[in-house]
Amino acid sequence: MFNIKYNSNFHGLLSKTLIAAMIFLSGFMTAWARPLTVIIPFSPGGATDQIWRAIDPYLRTELRMHDIDLVTQYMPGAGGGIGAEWAINNAKPTLLFTSSSLILSQLINTNLNYNVQDIDLIGFVGQLPLILYTNAARHSSILSLKNHCQQNTLTYGNSGIGSMTALGGQLIMKSISCPSVSVAYRSASLALPELIQSRLDFVVDHPSMLFKTMTQNKKIIPILVIGKQRSPLLPDVYSSKELGLPWNLANWHVLAA
Repeated sequence: MFNIKYNSNFHGLLSKTLIAAMIFLSGFMTAWARPLTVIIPFSPGGATDQIWRAIDPYLRTELRMHDIDLVTQYMPGAGGGIGAEWAINNAKPTLLFTSSSLILSQLINTNLNYNVQDIDLIGFVGQLPLILYTNAARHSSILSLKNHCQQNTLTYGNSGIGSMTALGGQLIMKSISCPSVSVAYRSASLALPELIQSRLDFVVDHPSMLFKTMTQNKKIIPILVIGKQRSPLLPDVYSSKELGLPWNLANWHVLAA
């Protein structure tokens, strides 16, 4: 499992989230459907899913004490917007474990039909940095990307319109004055084969087990943390601030209903 213990406050946040969840759910225990569904609006194996897997056993144990089983359902697409829309508009009470895309997707994708004001936020879980990954054989730095874009339009993969990964790529390309084309996938991890085959110039995503494995195999490399400081997960990778780039992005995760 992806190690998110780098955040020293994680277990404290988890405890507070569980307490808040149980207080919130206690008023609905008799009325809510069994089993209770939690929607993950991203693909299995991604960073959001791996954070959820760290929380799942604790919440599941608490709910079983009230004879409620928890079922996880994945609904990726539109930068998390499809799953969020379904969970929010579902007639049956449903939990939603999601990220910053909850806000961004609604603002950017006008086809989505939900209102964030209709959501009850149960608890904040934590946040993850955004990382820019490249094919190890093609680009080893931001300077390499910038030089390449002098005569080429860069293409980058992300988890869809309205996602933090799409926004991160756009902001970095704007900062270094590079023309670029955003290629949306149901999950940024699905862009990895295209990156390895050099069909993409870079991918923006969070650190996850899949990206970690590809990095260890030297097929892809992280070249930038889009933030003010380096990530403890990638201590040798420069931050935006160190390279004179203004952006400081992170993807927060919440449990909502």
